Amino acid sequence: MKKLFKDNLLLLLSICLVLFLQLFVVSPTRVSGKSMNHTLQHNDRSFVLKSDNMKRFDIIIFKTINLTGEDKQYVKRVIGLPGEKVSYQNNQLSINDIPINETFDIKDQSSTGDFSYTLNSDEYFVLGDNRGNSTDSRQFGGVKKSDIVGKMIYRFYPLHSIGKID
Repeated sequence: MKKLFKDNLLLLLSICLVLFLQLFVVSPTRVSGKSMNHTLQHNDRSFVLKSDNMKRFDIIIFKTINLTGEDKQYVKRVIGLPGEKVSYQNNQLSINDIPINETFDIKDQSSTGDFSYTLNSDEYFVLGDNRGNSTDSRQFGGVKKSDIVGKMIYRFYPLHSIGKID
């Protein structure tokens, strides 16, 4: 028994390291749906950094059970940070009434629609990049910090799209 353990020590340590990383640091995920087109495509595979330190325009994964009643996870882009007033008027994003440029590719920006929403101190406002085909904070309000799983950091599939996610 001692020899079996000794011969497989590296394998056991590797398995423990992978489990630790997946539980507490980073885990793989798959994009389902078209709400983040053009940035992300249906069936893209990515790594999610388990973190609650979100910045504006990060792409995050969050649990929806408290928002929609569905036991799913959504992928969206952070637009508003805790305590901010987020508004869209005439295709212009404003944060606390200051115009902000969205530097990423938005599919059909005209379908974003006009809205105004003030976030609580523990909420984030999220939108899909494909605004005409996204269920997001416009429908269900702010995402609580406690529902955030982490932020997408690196796409590893498909192979022609490997790289850091912005």
